[in-house]
Parts: sequence; C-alpha cells; structure tokens
Amino acid sequence: MKHRLPPSATSSRARFAFPIVAATASLLVALGACGGGDDTPDSTATADPTSRTSTESAGNGDRSLDGLLETYLGGVDGKITYRTTSENFGEHPNLIWTEYRLGEDRRVDWQNFVENPDDDLMISTIAIFSDAGSYICTTSPGLKSCNLKAPEEAQSLVFWRPSVDEAPKAIAAGVEGTTVSDPAEREIAGVQASCFDVESPSRLGDGPPGKENLELCFSEEGGLLVMSRTITFTDTAFPTARLEVTAQDVAEADPSDFEPIASPLN
Repeated sequence: MKHRLPPSATSSRARFAFPIVAATASLLVALGACGGGDDTPDSTATADPTSRTSTESAGNGDRSLDGLLETYLGGVDGKITYRTTSENFGEHPNLIWTEYRLGEDRRVDWQNFVENPDDDLMISTIAIFSDAGSYICTTSPGLKSCNLKAPEEAQSLVFWRPSVDEAPKAIAAGVEGTTVSDPAEREIAGVQASCFDVESPSRLGDGPPGKENLELCFSEEGGLLVMSRTITFTDTAFPTARLEVTAQDVAEADPSDFEPIASPLN
C-alpha cells in the first residue's frame, strides 16, 4: 500500500546504539550534468505543504519515513562504509567510501572502486573536519601524509557527497504527488533496516525534468543504509540515470578517528 508522505519536523541528532561501520561526507555534484549533461532549466520538484497530510511529528522513536529522514539529515553518530555505483549520473564517481561522525566532527575516507583491486597499489584519501582543524590525508602502503586545509578547500574534494543527500532532502521538504510505500524490514550489512519505495512525478533536485523512483533504507537509529535512485527523463533522448548507495559495514566511531593519521603539514 502506498500513501502520501507525512510532514517533516525539525532536525535532530541521534547516536547509533549498535556498532556502525565506515562512510562519507561532502560537496555537491550539480546534477544538471546527469543524463547526458543537458544544461536547460528543469522543472525541479518543489515543496508543497498540501501534499503532506499527516500531523505525526518526527524525531527519536518515529519509524515513519519522515521521522527517519529527519534523524538522518540531522546527523547520526557512527561509522558506515558504503559502496556507490552510478550510471549516466553526471560526474558522480564509483566509490568505496566511509563516513565517520561524532557530534560535530566528521571524516570521510574514499577510494575509486576497482574490480579485484591490487591492495599494494591502492591509495585512499581522507578528509577530516573537526574542532581541531580540517585536514586532507592520503595513505598507501608505506606512506601516510596529512595537510592542514581550510574547511572549504577540504570540502571541495568530497564534491560527490551532496548528491547522496539531494533526494532525501527534497523528500523531507515535501514534493507534490510523491507517494511512499509501507515499510519493509530487511537486513543490510548485518543491521535491521526499514525500507521504503518512493515515487515522485517530478525531478528531485537540479537537472533535466523527469520522474524518480527511489528505495530508501534506514537503521533503527536513522543511519542511511540504502539509497537507490532512478531518474527517467521527460526527454527520451536522455538515458535513464541511476545512483546506488549501499552500506557494506556498520560500526561505532571513536574520537581517535578524527585525529590526523600523520603529523600535518601547513
């Protein structure tokens, strides 16, 4: 059974009560490049308060999609590792990445995804955002280095991160005609998840107009475990675009995760 989404509420922060593993942060990829890079203005989905009929408030303990979105977008402490793949989705790279979060401290580790990678040759990049400063670190076998960076500069290297949250933010704000299924429970990365199928007659975010189908799965604490997004464009000259983000491991973050892995250089 499908129903219209209930109203969103004010963001809040939650903490994972169970281990959460590795995953991500950061700056936006404009999805105008998506589906062939058309730069024409689109009919971006806009918030419509009349499309949300429930008065249920989100927050801790709210297992509705609105409640889980509110908690996730407010920030969930922990460490989650994701695998991201994309098809016709602009400049979004295929990645293995991990996002750490404790309070206001964040860290994102990533490496481009390669089938059967040679571990001896893999290089990982780490972006750390903490009260102590912002750092960009690299690590490979036998080499570790860190550089102190302005937050904006460090954030710019994680340019693909905002595209992960673009659709969840639009859904939380409210989109006219959007429907959501009843929750389905399944296990993802060893964690029990609540999953929702979402259909939007409008494009969520920037880019050529079209319609969207999504699957969103969250842990009980509000951590994102799956974000599967398919865009079918109004202009059939554009191929269907897909973005898949799936948790591979879930664990707790530790304060030491936000320390530079080597003495930072200015």
